[in-house]
Amino acid sequence: MNWRKGRNFIGICACALALVVPTANADQRSKDLVSMSIAHGISSIPLAKRVDVYANQTLIARDLNAGEIETRSIKPGSYQIVVVPTGQSRETSNQLIRIPKLTLKSGENRTLALHTTAANRPASTVFTNRTRTVGQNMGLMTFRNIAQAPTVGIRSRGELLMKPVANGETESTGLPSGDYNIRIVRSGTREKLTPNSMQTISNKPGRNDMGNNRIVYLWGSEKDGTLDLMVQDVVLGLD
Repeated sequence: MNWRKGRNFIGICACALALVVPTANADQRSKDLVSMSIAHGISSIPLAKRVDVYANQTLIARDLNAGEIETRSIKPGSYQIVVVPTGQSRETSNQLIRIPKLTLKSGENRTLALHTTAANRPASTVFTNRTRTVGQNMGLMTFRNIAQAPTVGIRSRGELLMKPVANGETESTGLPSGDYNIRIVRSGTREKLTPNSMQTISNKPGRNDMGNNRIVYLWGSEKDGTLDLMVQDVVLGLD
């Protein structure tokens, strides 16, 4: 299972300064910015296993490998998103994904998930991540199915945690803080599709934060035997 995520690419090139905000004073500016993550879930297309991602002319993720997640803070506005094989220009004829216009608003927390269609072509889905706390000593668990896989169920502690999740869909549920041994199964059965994974929901008594939104992505291909999980954490607050 690949647990690498959230690598820091601040300062990767001078041109990024117009788009990406420096870490100094990040807290006071956070409400005026957009948290933008890229979750790379394409494993079945050789050219797409390592990608660069552009927002307008700015490189916001470089050499992102399948199974990894990048998170950046960027200014609100409208962007053209282009995904290309690593090292190629955004103008290349080998563009993998092109979103003509993606509008981002101040304070939003979004994830651009890269995946494939049923016909094994590169595709993308933009998710909005929940950031509001759900209750005392509780957090959120979110599950997203971006794999070439059937509808799945998410089980833990002997029960289903949320509604079944079809390809391209997302579901969330509030959970008491603690560790959950998660089992991903084919919907309506107990047939396990990936190895069990331990996921932590945080928001213990006395903590200054208000919990986390633990986002689990199923990616890869059932047919190819490459199903795997990616994990992203979003901090919850009052907004």
